Amino acid sequence: TSHQGKEKAREAERKEVSHPPHPPASTMALFPPQYHHIKDDPEAVRFTTELEFVQGLANPHYIHFLAEEGFLEDETFINYLKYLVYWKQPQYAKYIQYPQAIFFLDMLQEPPFRERVKDANYIAKVDEQVFYQWHHYMPNRTQPPPPAGGQAVLQPQPQQQ
Repeated sequence: TSHQGKEKAREAERKEVSHPPHPPASTMALFPPQYHHIKDDPEAVRFTTELEFVQGLANPHYIHFLAEEGFLEDETFINYLKYLVYWKQPQYAKYIQYPQAIFFLDMLQEPPFRERVKDANYIAKVDEQVFYQWHHYMPNRTQPPPPAGGQAVLQPQPQQQ
């Protein structure tokens, strides 16, 4: 019946979005020594592996590599990217050092973006914009806002004695 077909399709979708398999023990050699204590805890290995992967998405050139290698056309990989969206939740996002990783994870959910990142010129522009965002982010965040209709006035910082 059509109900059984729909149920099978839902089950297949759940399997595709489920947790990826644990990395094999041989990958522990790739972990820096400070992470070797987690090798006996599969959930800690998964957490660390996924965190490293998500943070890697902060690098536009890595995203371009994924596109060139065909990962961004692989439905299983796309489902994995959907699964990783949980990193946007505050209890997980607090571990991410490169917030643009979350932005790119969101963008990778969109087929047009996955198509555009195949273009090396597009990636060069994206990389340039990431640089400018970081170059201006801290100075703009640490200065008071400019007065209405005027130029920003740099305030002298009090000297510590």
